[in-house]
Amino acid sequence: ESEQAVGNFRIQPGNIAGQQALPPQQTGSFIPKKEKILVIEDDQNTRDLLQKILEHNFYEVVVAQDGYHGMEMTYQEMPNLIIVDQMMPKMTGLEFIQRIKGNPLTKNIPIIMLTALDDSELEVNALEYGGDDFVNKPIKSKQLMARIKKRILANHH
Repeated sequence: ESEQAVGNFRIQPGNIAGQQALPPQQTGSFIPKKEKILVIEDDQNTRDLLQKILEHNFYEVVVAQDGYHGMEMTYQEMPNLIIVDQMMPKMTGLEFIQRIKGNPLTKNIPIIMLTALDDSELEVNALEYGGDDFVNKPIKSKQLMARIKKRILANHH
């Protein structure tokens, strides 16, 4: 068995992922904390696509397949931002936004509504209910990323 060099660290066989070879974590580490985004989408393909786009842009992603699961995940994970689809079984995106924005613990989490409907009234409603932004499907990843970055930055100030 031979050693493997990774950067300046040597990983010896038998070490679990080379744990003993890595220096202890320091405060003020240069590794930034990943922002966490919750994606609530009932369509598996869209959920997978969003997860890929977000992970490719270095976000931590948690997913839920409906509004109720999304509510649970919001309280459990306290994400930095939520992307919610409008058309879902059990609870619509608007209902979800109303509930999250109506709770003092979660009202400051930015929410971007996602919809396949080209409906300006829905967009107005989403914003009036407290939604922070609105993105139409099909998803354009550059547009989505620009909106996410803007919302997360705005929320830090």
